[in-house]
Amino acid sequence: MSDQKQVKKYEISLTKENDKTAVASAHGTALKISMDGMNPANGFTAPETLIAAYGACVMTNIGKAAKEASVKIDDIKITFTATKRDDPLGIENLRCTISVKSGENKQKLNELLEQAVSSGTATNAINEGLTAKFDFVLG
Repeated sequence: MSDQKQVKKYEISLTKENDKTAVASAHGTALKISMDGMNPANGFTAPETLIAAYGACVMTNIGKAAKEASVKIDDIKITFTATKRDDPLGIENLRCTISVKSGENKQKLNELLEQAVSSGTATNAINEGLTAKFDFVLG
């Protein structure tokens, strides 16, 4: 057996479905994304998708930390608010409220939540300023 740790790789593809929507695909699952940021009826917009992924990572982190600490959590709700910045384009005023229902000690829960929002794969990538190297294939 090898002592090398297997590296998790991610492969996500996006395909333009029409002028209003794209489809993101990974491991047999698809997510419709609106390319018309002013019309959420077409699906999540790109900024909403990014923020939702951030929340999904935080929620996963909470579940993992709770399991490791043998803490029972009855329910979790994560809510984000933000505003669009126009110059330069971006997201600002990002705020997150995490509501947890649990009979556990509040100090223990707070420590668990602090850990969950400070470490995780997507959480760290976003907090560190995720960047990509782009290759262009022109046809």
